[in-house]
Amino acid sequence: MEGREAIIGGIRDFLSSARSVRFEMLRSTVIGNTVMNERIDHFDTGDDQLAFHISGVFLVIDGKIKEWREYQWPEVA
Repeated sequence: MEGREAIIGGIRDFLSSARSVRFEMLRSTVIGNTVMNERIDHFDTGDDQLAFHISGVFLVIDGKIKEWREYQWPEVA
């Protein structure tokens, strides 16, 4: 996805089916303008309990995210 509206729309569509969402932060660090974090995203859809192990890298300039990359691990341990 590219652009603020596309990202917001994609997140909204995905989250609209969830009863609850929880972001479990495992690790986070900052080096200059780069923020890196590792987390597990938990989603309760009513029918399923989903969990995704995610590593994210963000470039922050003037207090705003300018670049955002996320990588999903194969499974939650």
